[in-house]
Amino acid sequence: MKSEKFLYVIFIIFIVMLPLIPGQGQEVLISEKPNYDKQVNKWGPNRLNHLHYILDIGHHLSFGDEFIPSSIIGSYSFASRVQYKRKLSPNFAIVVNTGIEQHRLKFIPNTVSPISGELSHEKEWLLLHWSSSEAFLRINIDGKRGDYLGKYCDLGLFYNQILGSRHVFIDNAFEEAQTFKRSKTIMKGLHYITKQAWGFAVRIAFDTVAVHYQYQLSPSVLSEDITKDYPVHQLGISYSIVN
Repeated sequence: MKSEKFLYVIFIIFIVMLPLIPGQGQEVLISEKPNYDKQVNKWGPNRLNHLHYILDIGHHLSFGDEFIPSSIIGSYSFASRVQYKRKLSPNFAIVVNTGIEQHRLKFIPNTVSPISGELSHEKEWLLLHWSSSEAFLRINIDGKRGDYLGKYCDLGLFYNQILGSRHVFIDNAFEEAQTFKRSKTIMKGLHYITKQAWGFAVRIAFDTVAVHYQYQLSPSVLSEDITKDYPVHQLGISYSIVN
């Protein structure tokens, strides 16, 4: 009896001590996946798609006697564009844009007017408004990545459709005139201005700032009475407004 009671006590102690006996086991952790968007952002300056605004300021350059000489002060071109880029590879992309352009070509004062023939005006200029479209092949110059434009070169074509045109000239009154001292004449809807313009376009950029150049292939003047054409070279600076 004593041996049976002793075994019974040992059994009870073993049952009580069983949870305290060290052993080996495998702990399995079950966790949920982190809450994040699996879709990579495809919109950005150096990503698959990019949409932003561009401001252009430029000037027409006159080379040769066949072009209308323009005054540096008072002549300019200004454009506001919306541009879209679609990346083809890390080094190439297709770029298109559309916008509105304004060109002001001021003639050298007190010289024979290239439009009015023998008349000489105190001040004379042309003011042209265009709708503009451009298409480029973009070549990325540097291999850097990130949400910035980087260094690149755009090679492409431009096409403009005229929206409005004005020929403005100001003259001093003749000595015998008693009612006015100066006169300003504005002619609209000029028949001698071409309705379309197209040519080559190049842009070399360093992030948000770029130098742009355009060479116009189409003629600007339709009238045979005007022997000189507008300058075909345009050089300027572009600024990209990036989100």
